[in-house]
Amino acid sequence: MWWSIFQTDNSDTFGIHKHNFMKKLILLFSVAFLSIQVKAQTFTDLNWNLRGLQGGAVAFADFDNDGDEDFAMSGFSSVVAEWSGIFRNDNGVPVCIDSSIVQTAFGSISWGDMDQDGDQDLIVCGQRNGTGISQLYRNDGNSVFTPIAGTNLPQINGCLRLIDYDRDSLPDIIACGMIEPTLDDTVLMMHNDGNLFFSPHNLPIPNIIGDIQVADYDGDQWPDFFITGRPSFNFTGLNQLYHNAGNGTFSLNPSVFRPIFTGTAKFGDFENDGDIDLLIDGIDSTNEAFTLVYENNGNIFTERADSLAPSGEPGAVDWADIDGDNDLDIAISGTYLMRNDGNGNYTDISPWPLMLGIPEVFADYDHDGDMDLFVMNSSGLGGTSMYRNEMINSVSNINSKVDEFIYPNPANNNISLKGDQFQNAEFKIVDVSGRVLLLGGLASLQRIDVSSLEEGNYILQLSADSKIQNLNLVILR
Repeated sequence: MWWSIFQTDNSDTFGIHKHNFMKKLILLFSVAFLSIQVKAQTFTDLNWNLRGLQGGAVAFADFDNDGDEDFAMSGFSSVVAEWSGIFRNDNGVPVCIDSSIVQTAFGSISWGDMDQDGDQDLIVCGQRNGTGISQLYRNDGNSVFTPIAGTNLPQINGCLRLIDYDRDSLPDIIACGMIEPTLDDTVLMMHNDGNLFFSPHNLPIPNIIGDIQVADYDGDQWPDFFITGRPSFNFTGLNQLYHNAGNGTFSLNPSVFRPIFTGTAKFGDFENDGDIDLLIDGIDSTNEAFTLVYENNGNIFTERADSLAPSGEPGAVDWADIDGDNDLDIAISGTYLMRNDGNGNYTDISPWPLMLGIPEVFADYDHDGDMDLFVMNSSGLGGTSMYRNEMINSVSNINSKVDEFIYPNPANNNISLKGDQFQNAEFKIVDVSGRVLLLGGLASLQRIDVSSLEEGNYILQLSADSKIQNLNLVILR
């Protein structure tokens, strides 16, 4: 039946990188679900030797619209105290184009088109000399970022995340942490009015200091969120998932999560079954460390008995498909790189000496279709670097169903679907980390505009009558 989910051959083996395939050939071959065997999985340190920072944060986005991933980072250095900077990706070389932005540590960085002018703006928050601070920078093009006053953003020592909770195409903000000047624990939503001004939107949830992650976990096209942390002076963790009702209200999901804190969480479809799962990292009140996968079973999340190395306090995790076998592998600060064999078994394939890296974030920095890993060194003056993903694929008997439903594939600006069975279906296009980038309903022409997507690998998810089919999609220009 058309809704059958394609399976992958997970009989991957690893060896030494001896061949240099052309970039576009790798992109094309990586979409062959059934017959790919990964012969080697190595990561090369690009030796950026950027600042080592404690209490660090980093976020990637193509802020200059040139097709590659740029980034901003912040944290604390024993040499310069708090430090923040924006880096442009110039043919794979990180160039710091602005270190005059507000200097913060122990906070967050977020990119989003806050004013809907077609480029990525920047929000930085955290602490500066012990005081919570938040600042929005408007992207004015040509690598110029202008600080915007009068935004009414909460001045908070914690994190700010973007969430378009009302689906008006304007990114709103959800924040948690210690708010100035009262220093009270706070979780609040701020509505974007379209003029770079944010007004409070009531949230009936506990106030904590910690982390927030946003995703549409139940597939209803309304963004939900997960909070992890604890109240000040209380060492019992609080992890809660909130469902967006679509009318401006949120309700507590009944799923029960282990009471851990000081870490973070990441959403992603770890077994590629069409729903969003959850990865959590942190410690409990006895100081025992955990890295846990929670599986989404009909919108109720249950803890899996996976064997994953804990990272301790503070923790950092991220996951992405690093080896092209269509399941999510895991990076754990410490530093561990855990390969998922698709059956709940994880193998440590860390290719570098053990070092403390917080955060660790996957990004396709070199724009070759696989996920590289950024590691911020928090224990020295330098050493923060990108580890480039080197992948060798041996492809045989490529399954013809790759192109059976989608054409063209690889695609450029538009794709079409073959067959009447897709009429009246809903679609989502997600990246390798599970983020939903495009969604909607299929028109009678069954044509989807993908011109906004960068080159790389994606999953086209089709759903109708409670049935789901995942198809691999490649964008190649």
